[in-house]
Amino acid sequence: MAAAPISLEDIHLAQVATLDLLKRHPDLVGIYVADGGIEGVIQALQEGNGPPGLVTVCTDLTEITRQALIDGRVDMVISHPQEWMAAAW
Repeated sequence: MAAAPISLEDIHLAQVATLDLLKRHPDLVGIYVADGGIEGVIQALQEGNGPPGLVTVCTDLTEITRQALIDGRVDMVISHPQEWMAAAW
Protein backbone atom coordinates (compact mmCIF):
# COMPACT_ATOMS: atom_id res chain seq x y z
CA MET A 1 0.00 0.00 0.00
CA ALA A 2 1.38 3.40 -1.00
CA ALA A 3 1.79 6.04 1.65
CA ALA A 4 -0.49 9.03 1.30
CA PRO A 5 1.53 11.98 0.06
CA ILE A 6 0.96 15.28 1.83
CA SER A 7 0.21 18.29 -0.35
CA LEU A 8 -0.57 20.90 2.33
CA GLU A 9 -3.41 21.89 -0.01
CA ASP A 10 -0.83 23.38 -2.39
CA ILE A 11 -1.50 22.77 -6.08
CA HIS A 12 2.17 22.47 -7.05
CA LEU A 13 3.02 20.13 -4.16
CA ALA A 14 0.01 17.97 -5.03
CA GLN A 15 1.11 17.80 -8.66
CA VAL A 16 4.69 16.83 -7.79
CA ALA A 17 3.55 14.29 -5.18
CA THR A 18 1.11 12.69 -7.63
CA LEU A 19 3.69 12.45 -10.41
CA ASP A 20 6.10 10.83 -7.94
CA LEU A 21 3.38 8.45 -6.74
CA LEU A 22 2.58 7.39 -10.32
CA LYS A 23 6.28 6.85 -11.04
CA ARG A 24 7.00 4.84 -7.87
CA HIS A 25 3.84 2.72 -8.02
CA PRO A 26 3.10 1.55 -11.57
CA ASP A 27 0.57 -0.91 -10.14
CA LEU A 28 -1.44 1.80 -8.36
CA VAL A 29 -5.18 1.17 -8.62
CA GLY A 30 -6.66 4.28 -7.03
CA ILE A 31 -6.15 7.81 -5.79
CA TYR A 32 -8.43 9.53 -3.30
CA VAL A 33 -7.96 13.26 -2.90
CA ALA A 34 -9.49 14.06 0.46
CA ASP A 35 -9.08 17.80 0.40
CA GLY A 36 -7.23 20.63 -1.33
CA GLY A 37 -4.76 20.26 -4.14
CA ILE A 38 -7.09 18.50 -6.57
CA GLU A 39 -6.02 20.88 -9.34
CA GLY A 40 -2.44 19.65 -8.98
CA VAL A 41 -3.53 16.02 -8.95
CA ILE A 42 -5.57 16.57 -12.11
CA GLN A 43 -2.61 18.29 -13.79
CA ALA A 44 -0.36 15.37 -12.84
CA LEU A 45 -2.85 12.85 -14.22
CA GLN A 46 -2.91 14.80 -17.46
CA GLU A 47 0.91 14.90 -17.64
CA GLY A 48 1.83 11.52 -16.24
CA ASN A 49 1.01 8.11 -17.53
CA GLY A 50 -1.18 6.55 -14.90
CA PRO A 51 -1.65 2.81 -14.96
CA PRO A 52 -4.59 1.49 -16.96
CA GLY A 53 -7.77 1.41 -14.93
CA LEU A 54 -6.55 3.89 -12.30
CA VAL A 55 -9.57 5.17 -10.35
CA THR A 56 -9.46 8.73 -9.05
CA VAL A 57 -11.94 10.02 -6.47
CA CYS A 58 -12.06 13.51 -5.02
CA THR A 59 -14.33 15.67 -2.91
CA ASP A 60 -16.45 18.67 -3.84
CA LEU A 61 -17.98 19.23 -7.24
CA THR A 62 -16.42 22.38 -8.66
CA GLU A 63 -15.89 23.62 -12.20
CA ILE A 64 -12.45 21.97 -12.14
CA THR A 65 -13.64 18.60 -10.86
CA ARG A 66 -16.69 18.68 -13.14
CA GLN A 67 -14.43 19.16 -16.18
CA ALA A 68 -12.11 16.41 -14.93
CA LEU A 69 -15.13 14.09 -14.72
CA ILE A 70 -16.13 14.99 -18.27
CA ASP A 71 -12.55 14.48 -19.50
CA GLY A 72 -12.25 11.14 -17.71
CA ARG A 73 -9.36 12.14 -15.43
CA VAL A 74 -11.56 11.82 -12.34
CA ASP A 75 -13.92 8.88 -11.93
CA MET A 76 -16.03 10.04 -9.01
CA VAL A 77 -16.66 13.13 -6.91
CA ILE A 78 -18.07 12.91 -3.41
CA SER A 79 -19.99 16.11 -2.82
CA HIS A 80 -22.53 17.16 -0.25
CA PRO A 81 -25.48 19.50 -0.92
CA GLN A 82 -24.02 22.22 1.30
CA GLU A 83 -26.69 24.84 0.62
CA TRP A 84 -29.46 22.36 1.38
CA MET A 85 -27.71 21.13 4.52
CA ALA A 86 -27.19 24.68 5.79
CA ALA A 87 -30.81 25.58 5.14
CA ALA A 88 -32.05 22.41 6.83
CA TRP A 89 -30.35 23.29 10.10
